[in-house]
Amino acid sequence: MSYDFVVETLQGALCIATFGLIAAVAGKTLARTLSPRGLLAGRAAGKIEPERLLALAMAIVLPALYLIHCITALMNGAVPRALPAAEPWMVAALLASQALYLGGKFLRS
Repeated sequence: MSYDFVVETLQGALCIATFGLIAAVAGKTLARTLSPRGLLAGRAAGKIEPERLLALAMAIVLPALYLIHCITALMNGAVPRALPAAEPWMVAALLASQALYLGGKFLRS
C-alpha cells in the first residue's frame, strides 16, 4: 500500500464526513428540529450581533468565491492534481472576520 493511496483515502473520507455533516445540519434545519435562531443573535439580549452577521457572511461568501476561483482555474488548463492556493486576501478577510467575532464575544462577556 503506497503513501499516496493512504492520503487520498483519508482525503476522501474527510470530504464525505464534511458533506455528511453539512447535509445533516441542513436537513435538521429544514425539518425545523434545529433552530437557527442563535446563529445571529446572542443569548443575553436576543438581538442580532454585527460580528456574528459578518462571520456568517464571510463563511458563505469566501468559500463561494474560492469555488469560482477553482472552476476558472480548471477551465484555463488541464485537470490539476491538487486544489489551487487560496488568494491571500481571502485568507486575510476570513481571519479578520473571525478575529472581529471573537473580539465581540470577548467584549460582550
